[in-house]
Amino acid sequence: EKRIGNKEIDVTKLVNLNFTEAQKKDSRNFQEGQVVQFNQNVHGYKRGSLWIVESVNDKGVKIKNDIGETKPLQKMQVLIILK
Repeated sequence: EKRIGNKEIDVTKLVNLNFTEAQKKDSRNFQEGQVVQFNQNVHGYKRGSLWIVESVNDKGVKIKNDIGETKPLQKMQVLIILK
């Protein structure tokens, strides 16, 4: 067995859940821990940025980025839901 180095690194593979536009607009389809990626620049979100679903309740979905910033997820069509 050949190796590049001595360290093993665990990685997480994100898979597109292929939500329909209707599914993206319904907060019942989101779960805590899911990853949301924006596929276009939108006010307040950069294209390609990854956000984690922090909470889901009857008021909507709250997402959090890697620097701890939290925002309510707007019902947008420009995102990809990953698991």
